[in-house]
Amino acid sequence: MIHVAPDLSSRDYSRAVELGPSEVGAREDPAQLHELTGFAEVRQVDTTDQWLDTTSTFIKARERHEEGLRIAEGDEAYEEEQAKKRGLVEGMTAGILRRCLVAGRAS
Repeated sequence: MIHVAPDLSSRDYSRAVELGPSEVGAREDPAQLHELTGFAEVRQVDTTDQWLDTTSTFIKARERHEEGLRIAEGDEAYEEEQAKKRGLVEGMTAGILRRCLVAGRAS
């Protein structure tokens, strides 16, 4: 789950929402959200660093195959996907977005 980092200024929060996926706007911690929906024994693991490594590799791979991807996806879709991923990398590198895995037991 990609989420806004805690304790951001209003300016940083707005930037995080701008750079993140459409559902990123919740200010609550992902583990808290899971608990609010009835999950118990909730665990949260920060995977931001691993996600950054993977996504950076993904962006570079798409750049290596740009010509074929533009043919398959179209120019607009290719540009949009690259911009979206770069924005997420920017937000995570700046510390305003994070990526985590959350698991819990249904109660």
